[in-house]
Amino acid sequence: MNDNNKKETLVKKIFLKGEIQILTGIHIGGNSSSIEIGGVDNDIVKTGNSVPLIPGSSLKGKLRSLLAKVEGSSSVIKDSDLLKKMFGGTVSDRFTTRFLIRDAHLNLDHFNQTFGDKKDRKLDLEYSEIKTENAINRLKGSAEHPRQMERVPAFAKFNVNIVLNVLKGDDTELLLKKLSEAITLLNMDYLGGNGSRGYGEVNFVINEISGKNISKQGIHSISVDDINKYLQIFNS
Repeated sequence: MNDNNKKETLVKKIFLKGEIQILTGIHIGGNSSSIEIGGVDNDIVKTGNSVPLIPGSSLKGKLRSLLAKVEGSSSVIKDSDLLKKMFGGTVSDRFTTRFLIRDAHLNLDHFNQTFGDKKDRKLDLEYSEIKTENAINRLKGSAEHPRQMERVPAFAKFNVNIVLNVLKGDDTELLLKKLSEAITLLNMDYLGGNGSRGYGEVNFVINEISGKNISKQGIHSISVDDINKYLQIFNS
């Protein structure tokens, strides 16, 4: 019987908190079709209160794709069992996804400290900037087809929350090491769209870890030694 078909027992939950600092303007596309006439051509994802966010699905997909490139995998079907455990597999794989990556919300306190109160901000929109881009006609040497891209500006920060569900038989440290590897790769790559144009450079760090051991006898906090050991994985 394959590991993914065995009866699964949850034995631990690890809670990771961190932040993503934006180093160059980031664009994670929203629903441009909803923009009114006179608005930007390419808007960004926002909450119902019009505050930018990084969808957990976007962050998860990017981390997975970077690890898949290292493996040389071109599709989810071809991903290693470890990747499928971390981020999910196909329906036929029956892998239980270990990492739950929540939407990353804008750190509003830091944003206000960095960019000032709403009335004092020198931004194009309340929480974002507009960058106008052009395609260059090589024959004419002129700019054509201008378009406006909405971006979260550099120096903004997003709060990150990740949950690792550890099942019986899992190697907790291995799962965390692979996540750390994915974060390192992301910091050398980009998040969102238009990375080849300089968008989306980020600094993603994990700075707080806690956890619970789970058994039939009850739920108890993991040891300080375990917390320090797990933190060291992300600080090495």
